Amino acid sequence: MKKILLATMLLLGLCAASLSVQSKASTKGAAPMPELTAEDELYAKCLGKSGTTMYGLASCPHCKHQKEAFGPLFQYVNYQNCDGANMSKCMAAYAKSNKEVYGGKNKVKGFPTWLTSSGEEIRAGSVRDVAEAAGCSLEVARQMASPSSSMNTMSAQQGSTSFEQSTMSMPSKQSADSKEAMVSCIVEKGVTMYGLQSDANTQKQMQAFGQYFQKVNFVDCNTNSQECSSKGIQMIPTWLTPSGAKLAPGDIEQIAVQAGCNAESR
Repeated sequence: MKKILLATMLLLGLCAASLSVQSKASTKGAAPMPELTAEDELYAKCLGKSGTTMYGLASCPHCKHQKEAFGPLFQYVNYQNCDGANMSKCMAAYAKSNKEVYGGKNKVKGFPTWLTSSGEEIRAGSVRDVAEAAGCSLEVARQMASPSSSMNTMSAQQGSTSFEQSTMSMPSKQSADSKEAMVSCIVEKGVTMYGLQSDANTQKQMQAFGQYFQKVNFVDCNTNSQECSSKGIQMIPTWLTPSGAKLAPGDIEQIAVQAGCNAESR
């Protein structure tokens, strides 16, 4: 209990000294309501489905400014209040993040703190800044919002489930020859998947490809951390084209479509 109280006092102090949110909100008075767009709504919904969570305190002014930066779109955010008894949950999340991603090094600097589903810490900011840091590029956000995408079936309120998981239980309708052709096309396009062998979401993405995953260009960020860092990988699994464009996780056909494989290969 003493450790939790000490941690609470420390993090409250850090919150007061932490960097201001990139929404240009000032601690001197109420922050102006940001001008949000339809694209911001796509970003916010994608962020919610990604499993990324914001940890904050009701008494933290920067947490308030971060919420104001999202305005009504904050309803899509997975938010964990760390006040009182909830502090133990937040500390557990931090500990898990530090152990799995940062090798035990304490990276917690105060509130608000955003953690992706893989435990990566990202900076506070505008709706677009936070979403893109979590792996939700506009292309990915639009793909997830598309009526033709199976990823669109998951409610934004189901924050505990990441969008990587939403496609993995879908039954495949393609023949073996079609799957092999699509995977071959994905490989020929130079598309690469970055992930961690020990990560549950990475494993689910592998399972979605089944026996054909052995042909995929895959980089394990545990043994190739420098390469993943140089590519700006902040969320796993992440699919990247040679030009650096991010593809939304999904089944073989969904990845093939995003990679630009023509109908003949599908």
